[in-house]
Amino acid sequence: MPLLEVDDLTVEFPTRRGVLRALDRIALTIDSGEVLGVVGESGAGKSLTGAAIMGLLEPPGRIAGGEIRFEGQRIDHLPPDRMRRLRGRRIGMIFQDPLTTLNPLYTIGRQLTETMQTHMRPSDMRLSDAAARRQAIAWLDQVGIPAAAQRIDAYPHELSGGQRQRVVIALALCAEPALLIADEPTTALDVSIQAHIITLLKRMTREHNTAVMLVTHDMGVIAETADRVAVMYAGRIAEIGPVRAVIRAPAHPYTAGLMASIPSLEHRAERLRQIDGAMPRLDAMPAGCRFHPRCPRVFDRCTTGQPELLPAGATQAACWLHAHD
Repeated sequence: MPLLEVDDLTVEFPTRRGVLRALDRIALTIDSGEVLGVVGESGAGKSLTGAAIMGLLEPPGRIAGGEIRFEGQRIDHLPPDRMRRLRGRRIGMIFQDPLTTLNPLYTIGRQLTETMQTHMRPSDMRLSDAAARRQAIAWLDQVGIPAAAQRIDAYPHELSGGQRQRVVIALALCAEPALLIADEPTTALDVSIQAHIITLLKRMTREHNTAVMLVTHDMGVIAETADRVAVMYAGRIAEIGPVRAVIRAPAHPYTAGLMASIPSLEHRAERLRQIDGAMPRLDAMPAGCRFHPRCPRVFDRCTTGQPELLPAGATQAACWLHAHD
């Protein structure tokens, strides 16, 4: 049984002009110890998928269909108090903006120690304040905070943006959750610290069997970190499969466009390649395949019918090019 199962997840936002469907029948699984990368342009629905799994949809957003199961238990309609007990202890999240996570009135040390003491399992021994502080210093050191023993008493505003992001990562990891949803965890960090954090996430999966859902726009991070990758476009999964297969032989034209837009270190080009057009607005989704107005391989069927995920070699792609009927 997968640790996390998302089956036909649909998220809608009611408005005065009608209902906007932001996620449309998202289906994915994550096993213990696996890293699933979720990639796509801004507005594709990556962060929204993570928020729905965590039970953190902002009103009037709502789950309008599908199921989310964690450790075999359905969690998409859990009462708020039961969902709060899951968050942190069993499911952790690294948010894109550290200022939404850190309390400006408390030192980072207090926030780390309270997180560890709050989310201890019932079978764990009581963690003393001194022991919690030692563990907090160790976590700050692991995520690359310099002079962690001195910085533990700092307030969030006394740290740089990159340091705050590393503290947020430590907060998410310190309770050793079974599933970690990492929403752009390396965006504000320089390249050397990015590599350090990626190594830390991979070590967590190896040593603690932690499952990671890694949300990013960076295919380089995906290639370095993920076991499988789900490519999202306009609220749907365009392609999903083993990361090497998706990168080396993309089956969906959108995935191929993303890969082609990455600058080459071997060949010099006068202009960078790009995908023409822009992602459609929620209130102006095209009929048929949502990518067809931008697709270089569009044909008649693409404009009338919306494809589901179809077998495409080692991956699955929501593209009529792989239909055999």
